[in-house]
Amino acid sequence: MAGKTRTPDQIFHRNILRVEKHATKLFREDVNMMVPWALIASYAYYKKDQNIFSDLFFDKMLRVMYSKWDDINHRHKGLIRKGAKSLFYLAENEYPGQIEGALEDIKETFNIEQRSP
Repeated sequence: MAGKTRTPDQIFHRNILRVEKHATKLFREDVNMMVPWALIASYAYYKKDQNIFSDLFFDKMLRVMYSKWDDINHRHKGLIRKGAKSLFYLAENEYPGQIEGALEDIKETFNIEQRSP
């Protein structure tokens, strides 16, 4: 029996789900890991016009991070600020240098390629 042929869009979404599953496992083990993943996802989306998470997953992660903010301890936590009207904000030029490399590692590990518009 031949396997079902998947479209590039279906493959992309399947791989995003794999990243989300991996990240969820990390967050359950260590809530502090939300900080670097939030930075990486934000950098991917706002600077590179790419996604490593679905919008729904990213929003949920930020809500959880917001609720656990006082318990989170990470060296880059100071780069993310709780806003009065929004969950968090980050100045454009404040991404740590290793974020771009981390994004490339995630894209390679989970076979995420930028989709064409």
